[in-house]
Amino acid sequence: MFLDEFDKYRAHYVQGARSVLVRTSYPKLEKQPPYLKIKQSSINFDLFFSRDGILLSSIQNTENRKSKTVYSYDYRHRLVFALKVDIINNIIIELNDYKYNDQGFIKSEHSKSSYINSEFEDIRSCIYSYGNNTEEVLMTGNIENDSDCIIYRNYNNQGKVIEEKFIRKPDELVWWDRKEYDKSGDLLKDISLSEKGEIDCIYEYFPKYKGLATGFKCIDENKPYIREHKYIFNDKGHWINQSVMNDGVPHLYYDRTIDYF
Repeated sequence: MFLDEFDKYRAHYVQGARSVLVRTSYPKLEKQPPYLKIKQSSINFDLFFSRDGILLSSIQNTENRKSKTVYSYDYRHRLVFALKVDIINNIIIELNDYKYNDQGFIKSEHSKSSYINSEFEDIRSCIYSYGNNTEEVLMTGNIENDSDCIIYRNYNNQGKVIEEKFIRKPDELVWWDRKEYDKSGDLLKDISLSEKGEIDCIYEYFPKYKGLATGFKCIDENKPYIREHKYIFNDKGHWINQSVMNDGVPHLYYDRTIDYF
């Protein structure tokens, strides 16, 4: 688990939550009646928090595996270690450690995963270096034919990413994005570029609602569409259902069950 996945889990915290259970599903067309079914997707997890909002552990539920991850922090409440266990077989399947530089920025992430009935270990690392409003991430691994990758990021003076380029060595462009923000720091546009720096497509974001994403308009010559997010809230004002739609057609459903202290 790298920090971006951890941050997605932590972002589900709401004031006073003891646990947040997230389940996702999607509509699927069938060849036989009833033709349209709601199928459970693989994005299903349970999050458990302390009284002061620290993520203590998570349970990941997939079709083939149920695992639990426990998180450890330093005195600054920065994540320094994560251990994942296969619940059914009661064995460790992933170890992760995180180190920081003197300025408090992430310096390195290391992940080692093992597989049941296999001696192979998947070892991956991310090494970070920083400049003036810039960041470079070197991603390495031990999988054969899986080339090393580099992510380049440029930031504005508010610490927002304004350009990101992902290169698979030696020179294969995976993606190249530029971002624009409004005066409040909310994302206005995400511009996808080709290898030549030409615009492939533009995502124009709608204003947020209660701090939540409401969607975007994808401007693309080949396949333009509009994505919308609709929410249902509980009596505490926290969303418990989210419907994601493309051009008005349901695409994905999120359900959250929140237990409070």
